Order: sequence, then structure tokens, then C-alpha cells
Amino acid sequence: MELNPGSIVGYKPKTVDIMVPDERAEDHYMTTSTWVAFKDNVEAIGIRGIFGCTAVVFVSRRGAWVGHFWESNFQSDTVPEEEFAFRVLHEPKLGYREGHWKHQYHEYGWAELGFYPQLGDPGVMFGNAGDKYYEADLRVFIVTPRPRGKYKDENNIPLPDDVVHDINRNAGQLQFPGKIQRLSQEIKNVYGEDTKIEVIDYAAKLLKKEDLDLAMENKLTGAQIFHLQADSDFREARGKLLLQYQPAKTCADLASWRLWVENQAIGVSCGHIAANTERLNTCPS
Repeated sequence: MELNPGSIVGYKPKTVDIMVPDERAEDHYMTTSTWVAFKDNVEAIGIRGIFGCTAVVFVSRRGAWVGHFWESNFQSDTVPEEEFAFRVLHEPKLGYREGHWKHQYHEYGWAELGFYPQLGDPGVMFGNAGDKYYEADLRVFIVTPRPRGKYKDENNIPLPDDVVHDINRNAGQLQFPGKIQRLSQEIKNVYGEDTKIEVIDYAAKLLKKEDLDLAMENKLTGAQIFHLQADSDFREARGKLLLQYQPAKTCADLASWRLWVENQAIGVSCGHIAANTERLNTCPS
């Protein structure tokens, strides 16, 4: 039985639904996402299972969008350019409306969550030309893997476990630098060249030696491998990110959000007043 992810943070976050291989008959290579509008409630939005995949977080004082991008869609040796362009650059930009089977996995794309007032609250999270209080404050975080570590050194000698599973292994390097740059530019094409984008590299979690042996002997299914690496029981911070939002309780208080990637606090925004216009209108100027 899976542990409640709320056991880690004290309440249950809204999490991205990942299409796990062998568990879904659908198109499990699609990018999946979720979103949340920041209003008067404490909110949390997160993702697990980033052990080679890329996660992208869009956040402003009005809300957030988080997407999961499969590692395989970045791999030039197995995926043609057209597939990368569709899966990474284009499909995530627009969501699927009610009636489409993908709607539950990707309701809104990141490109339609700003300057789309016809969508209601979601459509103005990252931009609202009709709101006199609007200030551009969108930040984007791309959490992407470093070159994958190996189990043996250049002389084919097994490395010790503390090296194999070191969370700081290959720090500062990117597995897919060119394609991450293209994704960053696609975002700037929509929200402007001055959009604040931060690329965060991480060490992809590797299977333990005993699990690797089982996988090499074809004794583990793709789903079993996924859950082992993804830590679907939520026992550790490795391979996860969490964005927390604390609203302003009164006009004198300030709202804030904080982003955690694995065990590190990466981004924080403190000092903005309530995100919704209604709250602003009730506060004395």
C-alpha cells in the first residue's frame, strides 16, 4: 500500500499523474501536468518519479503549473526530431478539453495560462492585461537530469554504493543541454525574452544493485522498475519536487511560495499581497 504523500509535508499535495509503463494502455509517453490557482487556501503541488525525466514548474503569485516530460522524448538516438518537437515543445503548450481522454492528464497547457481571460482564473495566472494590479512575476524552473552515473569505473571496477547513489554526482552538467535550451526559448517565445528561467540539474536515481540484477534478468516489469526508482511509497525526497503556497491571511500579511527540489529549497517568493483581485479590492490603499 502506498503511503499518503501528505505524511511528508503534513497535508496532501496535488500531484502530477504520470502515465506509468505497463499500467496504462494509453499514450504513456505524453507530457502530463496539473495546476493550481493561488487564492485564500494553503496549497501544494508536486511531482514524483523524476529519475531521468524532466519537470517544468511555472509559478507566479496567482498560481502554478507543473509538467512531467519523459526522458525518452529527449533522446536523439531513439526518438526522431518530430517526436521531440511534438512531445516537448508543442503538446505541453495547449491542454485537452473535456470529452478528450487526455483531459484528465493534461487539462491546460502552460502557454494558455496567461492572457487567456476566457478560461477564467487559470487563464490569467501568468498574465492578465485586464487587471490593473497585474505585475509580471512569472518564474520558470526546469528540473532536468545530469549525465547518468554508472555502476563501474573506466576500468570496469564496481564503484562503492556511496558513489553510485551520490545525490551530488556530476553536479553542474546537463544530459540534454541543447534540447533544454530549445525548450527555454519556446517558453520565451510565448512569455517574452525577459522571462526568468532557472535550469536545475539533478542526479538521476539508479536502481540498487540487487534490483538492477533482477531487471537485467527480466524479472521486473517496466512498472515495477518505475515504482522502485520513483519511490512511489514516498519514503524519501529523492526524485521529487514540491511547491508550497501560503496565502496572506489578512491585508497586513504577505503571501509566499517556496519550491523544493529533492532536499533543497530552490526558489522562494515572499512579500506579495493576496493574489486575487477581490482580496486586493478589500484592502485599504
